[in-house]
Parts: sequence; structure tokens; C-alpha cells
Amino acid sequence: MPRLNVMGELRAILESALDGVPVQVNLPGERPGTVVVVRRCGGARQDALVDSPQVEVLMWAPTEDEAEDIAERVGDAMSRLPFARGFCACEELEMRTDYDYLARSPRWYALYRLKTYQPKEG
Repeated sequence: MPRLNVMGELRAILESALDGVPVQVNLPGERPGTVVVVRRCGGARQDALVDSPQVEVLMWAPTEDEAEDIAERVGDAMSRLPFARGFCACEELEMRTDYDYLARSPRWYALYRLKTYQPKEG
């Protein structure tokens, strides 16, 4: 049975929750001033039905306050992931400021452990 497309689902859910903040699965070549990137960074299939991905979320913004606000909104959205879209559980493992010294830009970092399944269609 195929795994849930976690990055695609989270991109859509977070973009909806963040009111116009672009959410990507890869960092664009020219990073906008404000952007969120979602990446699967680990985890493994638990059995034939359940996957346990770890997902990191990186959040850039022009100011530390704006980046922290985005991080809080991401945390809120992650705590309400819909079961109907394939999410069984979400545990926040880490949430911290993570200044991007290369870009000289405020950035926040979050790490989550999820339990997911592939919902049946129709």
C-alpha cells in the first residue's frame, strides 16, 4: 500500500492555515522574504498501513517577531491535522529560533513526528 504524500498534504494544509504565506517542499532559488519549507527528514513505515514520518518545517520572515508568529501558527495547524486526510497523530519534538547566518535572516525551525495512513478514496 502506498504511503501518504506527507509533504504534499502538509504543504496544502499549512498554506491554507497561513493566509498567503507561501509553503514549499523545496527552497526556491531566490528565497522570498517570507516562506515556509516542509521536508520529510526521517521516520519509517510502521506496518503495511501506518507510516511514522518525521517532518521538519523551516520558517523564514523579515523579522524575528514575524518568523515566531508563523512558527506559532504552524504549531497550531499541526496540532489540528485532519484524520480524514490521513493523519493519526502529531507530536512536536522541537520548536526553536534558528537564525539563518548565510541569508542573514530570522528563521524558525520545528520538528514533528507523525503517524499517517493512506485514506481510501471515495
